[in-house]
Amino acid sequence: MSFATVMGAIGLVFLFAIMIVALVLVFIGLPGNWIVFAEAVVYALITSFESGIGWWTLAALLVMSGVAELFEFLITAYGAKRYGASKSAIAGAIVGAITGAILMAGIPPVIGAFIGAFIGAYLGAFLVSYLMEKDFDNAIQVAKGAFVGKVGASLTKGIITVGMASLMTFKIVSYLLG
Repeated sequence: MSFATVMGAIGLVFLFAIMIVALVLVFIGLPGNWIVFAEAVVYALITSFESGIGWWTLAALLVMSGVAELFEFLITAYGAKRYGASKSAIAGAIVGAITGAILMAGIPPVIGAFIGAFIGAYLGAFLVSYLMEKDFDNAIQVAKGAFVGKVGASLTKGIITVGMASLMTFKIVSYLLG
């Protein structure tokens, strides 16, 4: 077995390991979809666009990444809005989700950030809604909507990112199998 073959195999193992990490990151509220896209770009450049990932695949992955981000925002906002959230409370839910994921990232690793994103969305929507309207019951409803929206958004973004990883894997494996 040649050195190039061994290095290629190691590179593919590394590529798929990063892809798995990126998928986990999406489900804890971090931009794993962009990591999948970035690694596809790096793979295409390293292989001179001759190993399964070409311009059309990169364009598809870019569109999928953008759609995932758009859906994440819209679904979170819709969930909160459906339960009576103001624009400020929706912003509170989004900021809360990001803050919660960061603050709980190490408690326990990965799972803490996932839980923190949901708790943060809930608390962010609740606090902003309560501070603006001084209505505890309404703030609870708004927070529940933000939580439901965050769950739907995370699942949707995760499904799209799984699709991205599947497309990339299919293109690479198809190329390797000839």
